[in-house]
Amino acid sequence: MSGKRPPERLIQPASTATQAEKQKAKPEDVRNWADKAYKAAEPYGARVQAHDTLRIAEMLSDQDGYGDVAVTFARRAERNLDSKAKLSQTKRVLDILAAALKKAGKADEAKEVEARIDKLNPEIKPKPFAGRKAKSDRVVLVELFTGAECPPCLAADKAFDALEKTYKPGEVVLLEYHQHIPRPDPLTNPASERRLRYYVPPMESGTPMLFLNGKLKSEDGGGDFEASERYDEYVEGITPLLETPANGVLKVTAKRAENKVEITAEASEVDAKMDSNVRLRLALVEEKVQYKGGNGIPEYHHVVRDMPGGLAGIPVKGGSAKQSVTVDLDDLKKELKKYLENYNKESEDKFPKKLPEIELKNLRVVAFLQSDKTQEVMQAMQVDVKAEK
Repeated sequence: MSGKRPPERLIQPASTATQAEKQKAKPEDVRNWADKAYKAAEPYGARVQAHDTLRIAEMLSDQDGYGDVAVTFARRAERNLDSKAKLSQTKRVLDILAAALKKAGKADEAKEVEARIDKLNPEIKPKPFAGRKAKSDRVVLVELFTGAECPPCLAADKAFDALEKTYKPGEVVLLEYHQHIPRPDPLTNPASERRLRYYVPPMESGTPMLFLNGKLKSEDGGGDFEASERYDEYVEGITPLLETPANGVLKVTAKRAENKVEITAEASEVDAKMDSNVRLRLALVEEKVQYKGGNGIPEYHHVVRDMPGGLAGIPVKGGSAKQSVTVDLDDLKKELKKYLENYNKESEDKFPKKLPEIELKNLRVVAFLQSDKTQEVMQAMQVDVKAEK
């Protein structure tokens, strides 16, 4: 029965505790209600019981007169923490414990708990990928849809950036598409918006959203203390995909002469029997863009600026495809600037700060093969844009 939620009638005593102050209940009565809720959850496993214990402590720490009862249950939740507890869970327990201690008038003990919180390190510790077990040359395409004005995207953004320290470009290719969610984001462009529409309709879209080889992996966000959880979640999804065979071989070149980028992408050895709806697509990526939005991140990486040749790409026929595209960077800058200016004029919600300069430096080109039938990305490749000597 572990993991099942108890029936509502069993958690009613805990719900009653939320009205303790309003009902002018005595502390001993509240303690009895809380104890009943704690015992009622026991048959449903340690996870459920721990959840209800913390819930009771949180409810009571928000009300006057029940600080001591709140401390009892917060301490109980603290004892239930183990060495494998998620960092975000540990912080939540300690936050509630500190609040309960303050409500109980135990300021010195609360300061000790707050000192423990300050020592928690939310930084991600990326580990280099140990290598493939199979003889696969599959490159996983990781696509993150995010927003610079999206505080819940912080964890996803940091986890996404950490992937570059775990995998090599021949293992994982990263693409970041910005959206005007929940507020206007100057790193957004028509291509990034249309790419999100490719996967989900407008009413179902949000940020963050992370796709692995065209399949939705995560919509979970969070702050600093959830970043390591998101990183572990992404790695868990990526690593097995590296063992699967690719469908197709890619060859890409990208050369810059003055302000024009010449791109040539070739696909071959695509097995049409596996899927006859495969298309070759391109993305022009800026490796680093400095802009500090509402979520506090000072710069973004692998930002998609355009999809040369169009979002639809070109069809693969007879197992191969070849596309040559020229991107005029001066024209692209003008298009992006005009798009942002028009958006700011037409939208009721204006950009929160001065728009950053569009530099288009340190560019890369990403090519990938994707089925329009299943949306699966079958192979990907990235190259740096090299200046002609």
